Amino acid sequence: MQPLHATNSKTDSFGDDGAFGKLTQEVKREIREGQFLTIESTLNKILHQHDIDQNKLRTIRDSTDWQKLFLALGLVADPKKSKPNEWWCLSPFTDEKTASFHISEKGWYCWSSKKGGGPLEAIQKILAVRGTRLNIYQCGAWAIHNKVSYLGEAPKNEDISNSPAKFVERSEEPQFNTPLPDDQDLSPYLGLTHHEFTKRGISKETCKYLDCGYLAENKSRTHQLRNRIIFQVWGVKPDEDYLETVLLGQTGRATSTQDTEKYGKWRNLEGFKKSLELYNINNLLTSPQAVHQAKHEGKVWIVEGCFDVAKMIEAGIKNVVATFGSDLSSRQVDRFKLISEQLGIKKFSVWYDRDQSGETGKTRAIDLLKQQGFEVEGFNWDIQIMVGDELQPIPDKIGDVCELSVDGITWLAKFGASPKIAQDL
Repeated sequence: MQPLHATNSKTDSFGDDGAFGKLTQEVKREIREGQFLTIESTLNKILHQHDIDQNKLRTIRDSTDWQKLFLALGLVADPKKSKPNEWWCLSPFTDEKTASFHISEKGWYCWSSKKGGGPLEAIQKILAVRGTRLNIYQCGAWAIHNKVSYLGEAPKNEDISNSPAKFVERSEEPQFNTPLPDDQDLSPYLGLTHHEFTKRGISKETCKYLDCGYLAENKSRTHQLRNRIIFQVWGVKPDEDYLETVLLGQTGRATSTQDTEKYGKWRNLEGFKKSLELYNINNLLTSPQAVHQAKHEGKVWIVEGCFDVAKMIEAGIKNVVATFGSDLSSRQVDRFKLISEQLGIKKFSVWYDRDQSGETGKTRAIDLLKQQGFEVEGFNWDIQIMVGDELQPIPDKIGDVCELSVDGITWLAKFGASPKIAQDL
């Protein structure tokens, strides 16, 4: 099941004062209610009903309202960069913080991914990265269904050409990641042994628990994250009386200098926005051991990266999630609300990296979570430890959770947020 309407905007963006308010009442109702329909049955019905051929497809293309298309695709305009006759937003294809996707009546172009084209190509490419693959005729049917194009007499709709700055607040990211189809699950292809795991002291058992591993080159199967350490990112979707786990994306760590120089140390699956998710939230909320630990301790640990989570798991600490870096987003804060609701806890401990970015991010994360009424503490990297017969700070060479020993993590998890002195690292 896939949604025919995809929106990243908050419900109140559908008010009559904004551009969404200019859409027809039927479209607003369907989007607000989150109506889900099977794409095959709905689009095929439209194709049959209108007998769409190449000529009609050209009419659909020529009649597309680019502003309505932008909104129906769930894109959020950057008011600082957009103008009435051209809108900009964050790329739906890459993970970025500066808007590089541009659209106007002449077409669209994404500078970060080097993709562009007409309205039907926008529908096809953007829905593809969200897991919905349509042919060009189905894209035409999608445009009709979402009332961004028409066949026959043009509808009389209100103008929505006012500046995006007047109808939407700037958002750091789209508001959701669409679940991936089953055939994009890499679990069967991930190797559980690799020197990157070995040097960090991460076992096969932990890799299996987290659904991570090495994706080797394979001539019969290509993938943009091949030859990398892959961490599959699973989310949870409340469904009546239980939580359904859904695969939302993948992120990969380079294992060679060449790959790092070409694509960066970390690379995400195209279209996946990591700043919307918490790594390991699926296990935290569905694994009996993790749930027990969280409830017994009354809190959840927050670390920066996937390897940090893996090392915590190795140390037997399963009530932990990662924020994919030290910049906690407002959408991730919503995930912590879900954690609190599901586990009945109100306390979180932030254990970010031992650098300026980690310290700054820790302070910001504590403030954001406290604003939601949570009790939050930060890990104290300045804690004194006993090395031999002398009190010493944690060695400078240790800069994050993953660089600690399992015993060190176990002890510091007890005392790192307190002024007590460790006896042995």
